[in-house]
Amino acid sequence: MKRRLFVALGLGIVLLALGFLYVRETPHYSLYRLVLAIQRHDPDEAMKYVDVDSIVDNLSTHLIGSKATDGTDRDGKKPSLKTMIGKALPGMKESIKASLRNAISSHGDAGDNHHQPAPNAIAINNLDLRKVGQTSFWDLEVQRDKEIAIIRLKKLPGVRARMVKTRSGHWQVVEILQEVE
Repeated sequence: MKRRLFVALGLGIVLLALGFLYVRETPHYSLYRLVLAIQRHDPDEAMKYVDVDSIVDNLSTHLIGSKATDGTDRDGKKPSLKTMIGKALPGMKESIKASLRNAISSHGDAGDNHHQPAPNAIAINNLDLRKVGQTSFWDLEVQRDKEIAIIRLKKLPGVRARMVKTRSGHWQVVEILQEVE
């Protein structure tokens, strides 16, 4: 009888450990860790799950239709919008990273005024950092295809995010997508 109890207990522990190892490598868990980092005001932990460089690169691609370059135009005349955006990208990336870190580490909330974002809030379309910090597993809709996942927050209509699996096993947001209505 004791032997069966120990075997059942051991099997239960092994199943729990395997379940945790599986869950730890899902987009849900990475989003959970991101939300936890935002709630704890820990920008270093949160930035593990957000690739600002890729987000800005994808945003610039959507703005100008192709990848921005930091070189000069072929004809050597006036720089094009593509070239100007390409030259501004490094500064934009650093500015967005600093703003995101500041917004995450800030402990002050904007009060009960939900119509205007706080001065330190990062907002893209309907995506507001304060709303992301209030997200639960039940608010997520995840479509996963091996190493890529499309995430939609049910509370934030019109916004989706693309995540990719990193080499270290966690998932990272690399693009904010607009939903076509």
